[in-house]
Amino acid sequence: MREEDRYIEFLNAAVAVCKGFDNAYEFECPICGGRAWVLQSSCNEHHKAACEGCGAEFTE
Repeated sequence: MREEDRYIEFLNAAVAVCKGFDNAYEFECPICGGRAWVLQSSCNEHHKAACEGCGAEFTE
């Protein structure tokens, strides 16, 4: 699998777990199976996520 495809899976998993604004949600990283978290801002609705295992991360 291409690296870009793995990060798309990570992004999709992170966005799917968000249920509200300004709360951190934990999820299993689809890349490494480690612990990851995501937060959605209420001011601009952007997401920020990171994995403690493999270091995958994104900020919109």
